[in-house]
Amino acid sequence: MKIDAKLLNLVKNIDNDVNKFANNETGNTQLLTTIYDPMDSFKQVMDLTTPVEMNYLTQNYKGFYRLAKLGYCA
Repeated sequence: MKIDAKLLNLVKNIDNDVNKFANNETGNTQLLTTIYDPMDSFKQVMDLTTPVEMNYLTQNYKGFYRLAKLGYCA
């Protein structure tokens, strides 16, 4: 799948930022308190990708998926 390099870079940055926090309740709470910056990039990715591309990205970047899941449930 060919995804724009700029968008892929945003996804990788989000993934790295999210993965700095433990994947547990405490880590999720800490992540949610610092979610503002990654959410701007996340919105750009959502606006500029197709559903198929978004599925690919969430399957291949676990931190990106985690933010999507937390953002949706928050």
